[in-house]
Amino acid sequence: MKVFLKILIILLCASFNSCVGFIGKQVDEKSTRYRKTPFGYVFASFDEASTDRWLGDVDEATFEVISHSDARDKNKYWHYGIEIKGANPYTLVFISTNFAKDDKTIYDKFYNNNEWRKWTCGVDVNTAEFVVAEPEGGWCSYIKDKDAIYYLNKKLDADPTTFRQFTEIGSIFLDSHHVFFNGEILNDIDVSTLVLRENGIDFEDKDNFYKYDGDCKYKESEGIIHIPYTIIPK
Repeated sequence: MKVFLKILIILLCASFNSCVGFIGKQVDEKSTRYRKTPFGYVFASFDEASTDRWLGDVDEATFEVISHSDARDKNKYWHYGIEIKGANPYTLVFISTNFAKDDKTIYDKFYNNNEWRKWTCGVDVNTAEFVVAEPEGGWCSYIKDKDAIYYLNKKLDADPTTFRQFTEIGSIFLDSHHVFFNGEILNDIDVSTLVLRENGIDFEDKDNFYKYDGDCKYKESEGIIHIPYTIIPK
């Protein structure tokens, strides 16, 4: 009977998005949203448009709230109630809104808003830093370590000593050999004849003018996003 009642209460609470958060007891003054209920720990949404997030397999003896958004125990780290799987809970730090790192690797949150991805590309976290981006930590962020350039868990064929942001906006980067957009090499642009126009956005090479239009043209048939520039042949 007790088991049945417990299940019934959980189902009733699930039908009212934030019900569990309201009945739970606040764990720590650092955050009103991490709460303990008779059924486990929860990150309360307090928002009719979203649901509370249950924290799985919490070690109560070591559970602690770190900030309004973060909590950890000896085994896990949660950010807004979402576990950053595989992260060291005692060395994890956020280096931007969408990037974090621990003593082993980097984590990003671009492909799924409800899941952090662990990088497996071999980046050296001790020397990892952002290459200038727009804005830093945003979608077009590249990371550089002592040996290489990386873009969203992919090691690039790029020279870290000459890699840099080329346009003020538009996500165009380059090194001494290639031009890059969204981590891909743009073989149709001749890096040796590139000239940036005075506005810091438009540019040209020996064959074309590139005028910024802000439209990242995605072609489903090709599976790629084209640069946000209108190409004008010379």
